[in-house]
Amino acid sequence: MTDAENNLGGPITPTTTNFDTGFDLFDAYGDGGGDGGDGGDGGDGSPLAVDEIVADPEGDATQDEYVAFVNEGDEAVDLDGYEVYDAADNSYAFAGATVDPGATIALYTGSGTDTDDTVYWGRGSPVWNNGGDTVFVEDPDGTVVIEYGY
Repeated sequence: MTDAENNLGGPITPTTTNFDTGFDLFDAYGDGGGDGGDGGDGGDGSPLAVDEIVADPEGDATQDEYVAFVNEGDEAVDLDGYEVYDAADNSYAFAGATVDPGATIALYTGSGTDTDDTVYWGRGSPVWNNGGDTVFVEDPDGTVVIEYGY
């Protein structure tokens, strides 16, 4: 069977070779960025992602509450100037922290002594809502690199 317009051929399995390549079928969907359940990568090419969030810990609601970030890239990420905040604009600014490739860093809501893989917000009350919230992370240029809802 042959159709001159669609180039159909073969009596059993018709095939088409006349495609309209000017139609951008998937452009409306962007680059796949955003939360979307993909670990919270903001879609801007940043290797930083939410690894885990404990918004309702079994122990002390403030001291044991934390959000952990993972570097999914191949190079270290200098977090100096990065800002973490929630939907109510409670914010924390990283200073002097670096995350190596494959490593995680935990941001605890309460107080403690910062280490290479753990930093403390120093707040006296919880930040992350037990029933759901959004973790935002901005880079030093003010670009949101993570928007992670839970």
